[in-house]
Amino acid sequence: MCSSDLAEVHYVHVINPAPYASVMEGMYVSSASVEASAERIEDHVREAFEKTLRRYALTHLQALGHFVHGDPAREIVILADELGADYIVLTTHGRTGFDHLVFGSTCEKAVRLSHMPVITLKHFDSKLGVEKSPIAFKRVLYPLDFSEFSKKTLARAPELCRRFDGTLVLAQAVDTRLEYPMLEPGVGAHDFMHRERDAQVYLDEVAAGIEGVFTEVRVVAGNPYKALVKVMQEEDIDIVVMTTHGYRGLPHVLLGSNAERLARLAPCPVMTIHPDEEVKKKQNLRKLGRASWRERV
Repeated sequence: MCSSDLAEVHYVHVINPAPYASVMEGMYVSSASVEASAERIEDHVREAFEKTLRRYALTHLQALGHFVHGDPAREIVILADELGADYIVLTTHGRTGFDHLVFGSTCEKAVRLSHMPVITLKHFDSKLGVEKSPIAFKRVLYPLDFSEFSKKTLARAPELCRRFDGTLVLAQAVDTRLEYPMLEPGVGAHDFMHRERDAQVYLDEVAAGIEGVFTEVRVVAGNPYKALVKVMQEEDIDIVVMTTHGYRGLPHVLLGSNAERLARLAPCPVMTIHPDEEVKKKQNLRKLGRASWRERV
């Protein structure tokens, strides 16, 4: 997390005590043994965290550390809000299938909870931003559908392109899962061609309204998030900028979020933005409350 006003980078490590209790459940060990084991783990994590901060200090980076207890995604979002951060930057494991079902994703939860932009990186050991490969977003992808909601944060993408002299790629995925095999032959194919043509016209109109940036359009077919990941790979995309609903509770269960899936699976950084940042902020302050325990490192 960074604040442009203070030119600071804040690093946070969250200790989640819940897994310790799960591991020890059913074992014949005293509460003192559980606490001692947890303390040893925490001491080791703290030492590694402080070592990382010292390494960053040697590069003259103004890095401030925060050691927190609680639910990781929740505490990260609350801390970012208290610091007045401009962005939250997270790495994601990119888990799929059973691993994702069991372990979940701190990254996805943060995307869902945060009212500020979240930038996710799939591989921490990537070359993004290292001295020999400075950050340069030369190809910026912005996914759209036909809704006005998907356009609400569109202005962020051209801003990046202007800053890095990059190309904006507007993309729309025509969902082929909406076709029904019980229809008479040819109806599904005709409907698909109609939706594909409408998508092309729509993207061309949006592109025509963007000034000062070279813009390309791409219409792809298939499962939306899978098709968009394929575009990222084939088009050598450097970063994705997209709107997120930030669904919670039952709407999240029923509707899910392509933004969260892309944040987890994309081969490049993804910046997800909630369009109604102030509304989302008020919701967070009311629902998330305060952090349980925090220490400045």
